[in-house]
Amino acid sequence: MIGWRSKPSTEEIDKPKGFDDFELRLGDLMRGERATLGKSLLDVQRELKIKATYIAAIENADVSAFETQGFVAGYVRSYARYLGMDPDWAFRKFCHEANFTVAHGMSAAASSATITAKRSVQDFGDPLANPNATFIPRSEAYSPASNRVPSALSWCWPS
Repeated sequence: MIGWRSKPSTEEIDKPKGFDDFELRLGDLMRGERATLGKSLLDVQRELKIKATYIAAIENADVSAFETQGFVAGYVRSYARYLGMDPDWAFRKFCHEANFTVAHGMSAAASSATITAKRSVQDFGDPLANPNATFIPRSEAYSPASNRVPSALSWCWPS
């Protein structure tokens, strides 16, 4: 008697994958956007004033190519903005893919380009924010009509 073999089970691994089944990396998306714009690495370098090696490093999620780690966030965000992508999302994705953490001494909130609670400068009590601020009392302010002469000019201007 010939035994019937059971049909092999088709697991999820064996099924063919479509385009949407793959997770695209940030570098792939950025290269695609750059190609859509018809720009080379040298074109981007000229327009953004960022070295082409840094642009390639961003696309490859290679942090070791940067001389100074402190500028990585700015470079990634500038390049993402140039490509029409969300800069904060691109930086988060870059950090995840490159295992990059925010530089020592810089908080995550300080590295973000958007501030959630926007406050005006006057909320901080900045005297420069007030257009009527005076740095010397108005009664003591120098004017050409007054008899007071600043001490720096007293050697050449008779009082």
